[in-house]
Amino acid sequence: MFFRKGKKEETKREETSNLPPAQTQLPAPVQEVQVERTASLFVKVEKYNELLAKLEELRSLTKGLRKSSAVFSGLSSTLNEFEKLLSTTLNRTERILVELESLLVRPSGLEAVPAPRTEGIDALLERLNEELKTLKEELEKTKSGIFAMD
Repeated sequence: MFFRKGKKEETKREETSNLPPAQTQLPAPVQEVQVERTASLFVKVEKYNELLAKLEELRSLTKGLRKSSAVFSGLSSTLNEFEKLLSTTLNRTERILVELESLLVRPSGLEAVPAPRTEGIDALLERLNEELKTLKEELEKTKSGIFAMD
């Protein structure tokens, strides 16, 4: 059995033979890629760690500032309390002095007798002094905690 080639195959051969020879493609010119000079990964991680350390330092400083603010508020309220007490005591003292002077006439040559101190004021002053010492100690602890990170 022999097969005869069909006309279709013959026409295909003729068409392909009539085509111009394929042009040889030259490789595209190699373009140099500009490599950006960047820091190595190690440096980037180091910088990241530095940033984390700075953030932690800022957190610590913020906590210290909050503690200092609380101590200052406590000190401020204690000072306000002391100022009110001092003002009230002075007003009462002046009022009593004026009343006594109006009642008594001082003869010449009589020396003034020193007035005894009241125990209530001494106790209050002692308590305020102790509170002030405690607040100073807290402030020193806070300072040493803040600046220990430096």
